[in-house]
Amino acid sequence: MKKGIYAVLLTTLVGLLAVAVDADARRVRGRRRARLQANEPPVSAEISKALPFPWGTGHAKVVEHYSGQIRADFNGRLGKVRDAVAEDRMRTELDGAIAKVRDSFVEFRGQRTGWRVSFIGDEFRDNAGESMLVVTEASAQRFFFFKHDSLYKMFVAFNAEVFPGLDFEQFAERIQERYGPAQRVMRTNPRTNEEELVELKWQDETTYLAAIDQTGFYGIFSLRFTDKAAPAMQANAGSVRPNALIDSAIREGSGDSHSDVVDRITGRRRAAPAGNAVGAQGGPAKVRGPAAAPAPVAQSAASDPLGGL
Repeated sequence: MKKGIYAVLLTTLVGLLAVAVDADARRVRGRRRARLQANEPPVSAEISKALPFPWGTGHAKVVEHYSGQIRADFNGRLGKVRDAVAEDRMRTELDGAIAKVRDSFVEFRGQRTGWRVSFIGDEFRDNAGESMLVVTEASAQRFFFFKHDSLYKMFVAFNAEVFPGLDFEQFAERIQERYGPAQRVMRTNPRTNEEELVELKWQDETTYLAAIDQTGFYGIFSLRFTDKAAPAMQANAGSVRPNALIDSAIREGSGDSHSDVVDRITGRRRAAPAGNAVGAQGGPAKVRGPAAAPAPVAQSAASDPLGGL
């Protein structure tokens, strides 16, 4: 009889213990979920509207799209030309502009391209089936990144000179007018030891968006659109993180005697978005600001650098 009572009591205690453990586990999971949700970027309905192509598009489709834009722009100009020599020269220019888009495609197989030491150096991996296509617009460059020829990221670089007088905090205000309040990412400046804004983040159902401050080293503001379905290593590529090279340049570059520290460390000029900014090795040219480009891709609302984004 006593054994039966003891068995019932033991079973009850075990059951109560299991319930308590399960409840505690649920509370832990709930707190973890709440923390994760709190760290999630806010949702913006405007993100996918800025994407010119659906994720997964192949690079040939991107080339076809922009080639069509360039032809449409040239055809409008050709209709106003009455001189045969000028028309022939313009058609040659048309062929060259389309070729620049087509020939910008590069597969990252470990070869020296020049892009590794540019502002997109952290946006791709070698020997991982990744490739890129570059399109120059009136106020920016668009970099389309592919994994096994499937589009998973679009990186847009604006030269800060197209936003005269704006620092990143002011740029942040402007970009949030379009996408709504963002999650702010702060970082300690290695020169001043003060916290500063370096990145804004948003998301929608399919896409992560980040606005990035690269003015201190490269003189550009950037937007990065990334497919949520991309593998984690790809989705995280280019995220703000400590960079010893850049930190050293910021610390040393604070005095006039070190005004060329970036050039001395990297062995090259800072690469800023520029028309026709492709060097001899397929990477960015050594330029400081926008250069004249033969027929950049047509862009709506050219007076607004964020037009279409």
